[in-house]
Amino acid sequence: MDPNDALILDEATPLGFRVQCSARYWDSIVSIKHPMMRQRLDEVRLTLRQPDEVRRSVRDPDVLLFHRAVAPRWGVGS
Repeated sequence: MDPNDALILDEATPLGFRVQCSARYWDSIVSIKHPMMRQRLDEVRLTLRQPDEVRRSVRDPDVLLFHRAVAPRWGVGS
């Protein structure tokens, strides 16, 4: 098996389904769409398990967007 095809994310959501992601797909996500998420895989896992909010994408009704509040960055509000 190619190590890039190995799952690096396999989380159960509170909506009753699992979200899985291979190393190869995660790399494409953080290289193209969301580079700021590269070092935040653990936060993504937590957000999938315990989201503050889940919304349906306005661009694609088949996509659910999981959100979780995080502490302000760069000391703003602290």
